[in-house]
Amino acid sequence: MRGTRTALLAGLLFLPVLLAADQPAAPQEQLEALKQEVETARRKFSQAYEKAKTDKERRELDDEEKKQLHACARRALELARKLPKDPVAVEALSWIISGGLGYRAAGAEIETAYDLLRKDYVTSDKLQRVCGMATVYQYNSPKPEKLLRDMIAKNPHHAMQGVARISLARLLRRESIMAKLVRDPKQEERLARSTKADIMRHYKNSDSEKLSKEAETLLEGVVAKYGDVKSSRSTLGEEAKAMLFEMRYLVVGKTAPEIEGEDIDGKRFKLSDYRGKVVVLDFWGNW
Repeated sequence: MRGTRTALLAGLLFLPVLLAADQPAAPQEQLEALKQEVETARRKFSQAYEKAKTDKERRELDDEEKKQLHACARRALELARKLPKDPVAVEALSWIISGGLGYRAAGAEIETAYDLLRKDYVTSDKLQRVCGMATVYQYNSPKPEKLLRDMIAKNPHHAMQGVARISLARLLRRESIMAKLVRDPKQEERLARSTKADIMRHYKNSDSEKLSKEAETLLEGVVAKYGDVKSSRSTLGEEAKAMLFEMRYLVVGKTAPEIEGEDIDGKRFKLSDYRGKVVVLDFWGNW
């Protein structure tokens, strides 16, 4: 009888462990496990790639890694869809877009992630990384720009407004450059090899000067209203000022900024003293 009671007690103590083992992992744990799976797969792929002896073997390995990345992206999307109110959903979608799966996972999964963010999470305060990736995907999709514009229209968070605006300014600035380049037949042919057809049409139909002006207006707004927001480098205000300076002075066709200094004979000079002449500037240092 005593043995029976001991066995029963042991069974009752062990029961919670069994029940816990049957319970699914918490959402955050699922995402972390998925991230770890990707990192492990990457390491194995890298090791195998180094050992591959032929181009065929390398192509097969490359294709296999792409399949794994796409499979992981779909699982991350599934997690986000199942938990539309859980913070892990935003993190999962952000992870897909911000390179957690590698840029070769870009495609249908990236497009869907942008759609879900615009639909359910445009007011989130956790979209810094997504905003920062807008210029990476703008050559293949119009959705980064749409998300940034939706954030500016709807996101209530001060920091997110600043981040969305400076990110959109960067995107428009590049779009302005592309709109000029596609006017050159040679440049158009080169760009067409790496840019989707609908994006190329968009560049052709865009007004470069108008895009540049909108970017400047956005940057001026960042300096005036969101300059205090911290960024990975300094503040959004400092970054916006640097971008404005470059756009206004360090572009072909713009008036060069004033430079003052001394020549090798100790004579003071200004760059504007040589206006109308060909000037070669040689910057150097000695430590």
